[in-house]
Amino acid sequence: MAKYSVQIRMHTVSSSPGYQTQDNELITYGTYIYTPQKQIISYTEDSENGFEGHRATIHVTKEEVVFSRYGTYGGKMHIVTGDTTLYDYKTPYGQLPLSVKGLQLKNGLTPAGGTLKLSFLLTDTPANPAIKNTLTITIKKRNEE
Repeated sequence: MAKYSVQIRMHTVSSSPGYQTQDNELITYGTYIYTPQKQIISYTEDSENGFEGHRATIHVTKEEVVFSRYGTYGGKMHIVTGDTTLYDYKTPYGQLPLSVKGLQLKNGLTPAGGTLKLSFLLTDTPANPAIKNTLTITIKKRNEE
């Protein structure tokens, strides 16, 4: 198992019928662990995205991606292509149950870094339109910047 200090670039595009498309990018630094069966990306969030001090971990396998956030806001979001999972999003005001449907997962991560691209639908109630999210995560070893 190899562990690296890395730059993490996350680009998210979120869209929903009747709403303006949101396009966000976050660049941060953290650690990357690579094995052929599983990749783990970890970082501490900062004030740039409003989650200062929260820890985030992304576990990637061939079949799924699991986003875990620890702090005032948090939870574990499982994204599995073709499946719908439930995500209890913890907030200071209580739990917010969300539905997550995995649409696509392209894992281009290697021992050297690479790119993970996934898309999923996020919904809070059946009456509200789903939000389509496309997330691209690019990992570069710190000495490659």
